[in-house]
Parts: sequence; structure tokens; C-alpha cells
Amino acid sequence: MEIAYLILVIILLGLAVVDLIVGVSNDASNFLTSAVGAKAGTFRQIIIVAAIGVMIGALSAGGMMEIARKGVFNPSLLSFHDIIFIYIVVMLADIFLLDTFNTLKLPTSTTIAIVFNLLGASITTSMLKVVKEGKTFHDWGMYINTTKAIEMVIAIFVSVAVGFVVGWIVQYLMRAWVSFNYKKNMRLAGSLFGGLAIVVVLNFIVKVGFKESGLKDAEFVHYINAHFAIIALGTFIASTLIFLLLSARQGFDSFRVVTLIGTFALAMAFASNDLINFIGVPLSSLEAYGHWKNSGQDPDDYMMTAFSKEGSAANIILLIIAGIIMVVTMFRSKKTRAVIETAVSLSRQQDGVEKYEGNVVTRGIVGFISFVANRVSSILPGSLRTRINEKFTPTPVDDNLPEEDIPAFDMVRASVNLIVAASLVSIGTSLKLPLSTTYVSFMVLMGTSLADRAWNRDSAVYRVAGVFTVIGGWFITALAALIISSLFVFICIKLQFIGVGIVIAIVGFAVYQLNQFHKETPSPVQISLDWPDEIFQVKNEGAFNIKIKDRILESLGAFDRYSMSLISAVANEDKTAMRQLDTQLEYLRAQNLSNRSQLAAKIGKMQPEQKKIARKIVEYYALESSVIQELTPLNEIAKLHVLNMHRPLQRPQISRLNELGENVKSFVEQARQAINSNNLSKAEASVVDLHALTEKALDEQMEGVGEGNFNFKNSNLFVTAMINLRSTSELFIRMIKMAQSR
Repeated sequence: MEIAYLILVIILLGLAVVDLIVGVSNDASNFLTSAVGAKAGTFRQIIIVAAIGVMIGALSAGGMMEIARKGVFNPSLLSFHDIIFIYIVVMLADIFLLDTFNTLKLPTSTTIAIVFNLLGASITTSMLKVVKEGKTFHDWGMYINTTKAIEMVIAIFVSVAVGFVVGWIVQYLMRAWVSFNYKKNMRLAGSLFGGLAIVVVLNFIVKVGFKESGLKDAEFVHYINAHFAIIALGTFIASTLIFLLLSARQGFDSFRVVTLIGTFALAMAFASNDLINFIGVPLSSLEAYGHWKNSGQDPDDYMMTAFSKEGSAANIILLIIAGIIMVVTMFRSKKTRAVIETAVSLSRQQDGVEKYEGNVVTRGIVGFISFVANRVSSILPGSLRTRINEKFTPTPVDDNLPEEDIPAFDMVRASVNLIVAASLVSIGTSLKLPLSTTYVSFMVLMGTSLADRAWNRDSAVYRVAGVFTVIGGWFITALAALIISSLFVFICIKLQFIGVGIVIAIVGFAVYQLNQFHKETPSPVQISLDWPDEIFQVKNEGAFNIKIKDRILESLGAFDRYSMSLISAVANEDKTAMRQLDTQLEYLRAQNLSNRSQLAAKIGKMQPEQKKIARKIVEYYALESSVIQELTPLNEIAKLHVLNMHRPLQRPQISRLNELGENVKSFVEQARQAINSNNLSKAEASVVDLHALTEKALDEQMEGVGEGNFNFKNSNLFVTAMINLRSTSELFIRMIKMAQSR
């Protein structure tokens, strides 16, 4: 029996490594987003700064996480057997939840995940014990500490409101002072803000970074706390003077330095306080195993009363190993970058493709805010409105910068994001308010975006929808953690160690599938719609026409392959092929939308003599979009028909579709010749043949419907395929004519 529990403890320690990896992939966005979005350095440089903070924070991490030992349940009423099953379930559910959010590219709270996993597993375990022992509902309440769960719910509301409002106010005042052209005012403003930032970071490190760390009782920490006012004033004066001196140097940016310092501070606090979210449960299981083994009692009889006392300090070697794992994860995890991209996209200054769709609620909110803003603006003097608008007018983007090097926002906003987040968490900690670092960091980011007018009329509805999605994800985390951990612990208690094996298998399979989903699905019709930047440098229309003809030839080939693949997938009811086609069409749609969103900036860099070329580029992208839009409903109907296992098409229908495929192939060949020969007659004749075939096939279909041979779903797929593939061919004729026009 002892060996079985030892194996569980070893598994828990192994799960700690996995939880660290998936947890850091999510939480790293809290302290990396601002520096990455503002391009405060290369990604590698920013990661190095954060890594230093993480390692120092890990070394100063606290002792055993009290919430894992007694924060949610009453350990004196639970046996070692109960505790070890709760812990294994909590870690498995935590890994599954965090990896799911990482795959969906959504930031969530590791604190919420661990607390509500503990709560769900504890509630179910205690309920089963109460029923088994014949106790009352009142007795069940003695097992659970509901205070922590209530604090977490309060933390969501408090953090969301406070972070957003304070971020908006501070960023508005800062922008009104320094404007977007901040380098003109940087010496004084940057120096004062830099001095203030150093004080905030010092306070943050002492009162947050060390609050539960092994250094919290160190003499120098007590000294700083006792004389903080004097130390803070001296630090502010000295730091401000240093920034003033450095600002005289060419190229020195005070706000960039503040951004990097803030990144270090938040990374350190994360490792110091949140590291225990990932390793606290496994380390508690190790401690519990030691207590039980020394007791010599049966695992069901030994009650974990020892957990009611203070825990021992975590092993420094384990903390160093945990810090190294976190640093390696930040450097290597693609999911970390994906979660950061979500936060950056919701706060970027530039317009472009939005990740989220608007809805009735977000439209109503944006409409109300716009109404209030317009009313307030109307009562301000005209001169004041003009001055404010000048301050909030973004500086033009450097035309020489590659697209990937254009920052999502400037250093002023990045530094405000970090310093405000650090300040709020420090204040909340000192006042014992339940503020969450994750919630504060994200909502400050959103508040400063609103203040900087990054959410304009073209993007506000989508950005607000994105914020609601993320906030909703926090609530879903709590609910999902309760349900999943409850279900898992029920399986484990009922089936004992066999149940543990089943739960491990379930989570392992789910995580594997999530990681497969995160990878790009290969497609049989792969085609890139990226248009090389050199095309915008072509000044000769004849040379451009050659380029655009090559592009149309490439697209024609893709259309041919798509048509044949679609017909084959429908005829053979090939679900894998349909999923691949759906993935590829979605990729093409997103890429076309992205290209069109960037088109205005690229065309703006072209010379006046390239006006005709610019028009053709716009027209081509519009026609390319129309081709994709024509194929989208067809693809959706075909996908649902195959995946939902509707009755297959009948042999005459498949025969007609194969004939249609051959006609499309003939059209593509004639269209290729037309591009090379500048003679469209044969290509247009092929479209006429497609029309004739379509008309004949539709007549046959109507007869079959009248005779009861074909049902609605059958007809819907067949008719859409005939009409939409024909219409797509007509769009290619328009493309060719556009390329040949002078």
C-alpha cells in the first residue's frame, strides 16, 4: 500500500513540472505584453530581463502554500488518503484547464484555477464522506472554508473595475502631458516618471515580491518597511537626477528604461508569489506523505491535523529548478507568444484585422460610451478640444520600418501599464484588498488603450468583445474548475487507484489533442496569398501585369485543386479531407483580410505615377475576396453534410459533379492560355459550357426532387456546388480582364 501512495506523490511532482510549463505559458503575458507590444527590445532581450526577475523571484518564493494545506478545506477532518486523492485530481484538472486556455490564446488566472480546483475536489470528497458516515448537511459545512472562494469572486470584480478605471485616468493624464510626440518633453517628464517608477518598483518588490517569501523576515526588509517614507523620497530624488543626466545622451529613452524595469518587477513578483500555484500542491503532498509515513497509521485513519500548523520552508534546490523550468518555458513556448498576441491585439494603436466579432451587447456599450463622450465634448470650449486632440494625435509610423517591427503602442503607454499595475497590486496588498495580478495587469492594459484612443469607431466594438471574452474566460475557469475537479475526484474515490489511472489517461489524451489542435493542419490545396513587398515598388505597368498574371495563374491552380478535392471528399464522405479544406479556406480568408487591411498603408508609399498599378492591386484583392466568399458557403454546406453523416449523394449526382470537375479543369486550362495569349474567347467559351452543364444538372435535380428521389439536404449541397463553382469561374474571367486592361 505504501508504494502506491509513493507513486502518487512522484506523479504529483512530475505533474508540477507540466503545470509549471502550461501555467507560465499563460501567466507570462502579465509581465511580457507591455514590453513586447512597445518593442522595448527584441523578444529575446525582453525575455532575458523577465528571466532575471523570475529567477530572483523564485529564489525568494515563500514556504508551503497555505491554501493547498488548509485554505480551502479543514485538514483535521480529512485523512491522508482523502488529501492525496484531492491533490492528484487538482493537479490533473489544473493542467487540463490551463492548457485549454493557452490553446485558445486566452489569458486566465492560475490562482482562480488552483483555488476552485481545490474547492471542487474538496466539496465532492467531503460530501461523499458525509453521506458514507451518515452525517447531516450542517456537518458537511465544517469541512469547507468558503471564505477563499468568496474572496476570489470579489477579486474579479474589484480587479476589473479598479484596474481599468485607474489605467484609463493615469494614461489620459500622462498623454495629455507628454503627447504622442513624447521625446520632445521626455527629459523632464521622463525623468520625473522614471524616479516615480523606481520608487513604485522598490515598494512593489518589498511589499509584494517578498510578502510571502523566505526573505519576508530578513532584517533589511524590516528596515526598509520601517523607514520606507525616507528611503522612498531619497530614492525618488536620486533616480530623477540620474534620469536627467542620462536624458542628455543621444538616443536615451527614459520610458523604455521604465518599461524594462517594470517588466523585471512584475516578473519577479509573479515568480515570488504565483510560483507556489504550480508547485504548492505537489510539495504539500510530499509533506503529507512524510507525516503519514512517520505516523505508522492506516492512510484512511491518519487525519491531516498537522496541516493546521504552519508549513516548513520550500527546499531552495526545488525553487531553483522551478525557476529554471519557467525561464526555459518562456524562451521556447509558442503558446506564450500566442497568449501575448491576444493581449497586444486588443490594445494596439493601429487598425487592422480584429480577432473577435462584435455583438449586440458590445455595440450597445460602445454606443452609450460614444454618446456620453460626445455630450461631454460638446460642452468643452473649442480651443480646449483642439489642444486635447493635438495631444492625442498619434505620430505617423516610420515608413522605413518593416511591418513586423512596428510597435503596437509606444513606450509611454507600456511604462504606464507596468507601473500602474505594480502600484495597484502594492496598494491592494498593503490594504489587504483581494486584487489579482492577472486581472489588474490585463485591465490596466485595456484602460490605457481606451485612454489613448486605440479603440476608435473602426475597432471599439471588436476590442470590447475581446475584453468580454477574456473576462468571461475568468468566470468560466472558476466554473469549469469546480465541475471538472468534482467529476475527477468522484471517479477516483469510487474506483480508487484504478480511477486515478483513468483520470490520468483522460487528461493525457485531452492535452495531446489540444496540442495537436494548436499545430497547423496540413492542406492538400496549400497556397500563399502573401504578395511580396517588392510588387509595390514596380513602376512599369507592363512589368506589374506580368506579376499579377503570375498571381492569377497560381490562384487558378489552387481553384482547380480545391474543386477536385471538394468533389472527391463529398463523393467519398472523407471527413479528414473536408476538415483540411475547411482549415485551408479559413486560412485563405484570414490572409486575404489581413492583406486588405494593410493595403492602404502600402499603397500610400507608392509614387503618383503608380496610380494605375495601385488601382489594380485594390481591384485584384477585392476579386480575390469575392472568390473566397463564393466558395465559403459551398464549403460550409459540404462540411456539415459530410461531418454530420447525412445521406450521401446518389450516383447520378456524383457523376454530374465529376463532370463539373472536368469542366472546371478545362476552364482552368483555357484561362491559363488566355493569360499567356491575351485571347479570352476560349476561356469564355468554357464558362458557357459550365453554364450549359449547370442548367442541365439543375433541371435533372428538380425532376428528382419532384419524384421524391432527392431530399432538401441532398439538393442543397448539389445545387450550391453547381452554381458556386460556376460563379467562381466567372470571377476569374473578371480577374484576367483586369490584368489585361491598360
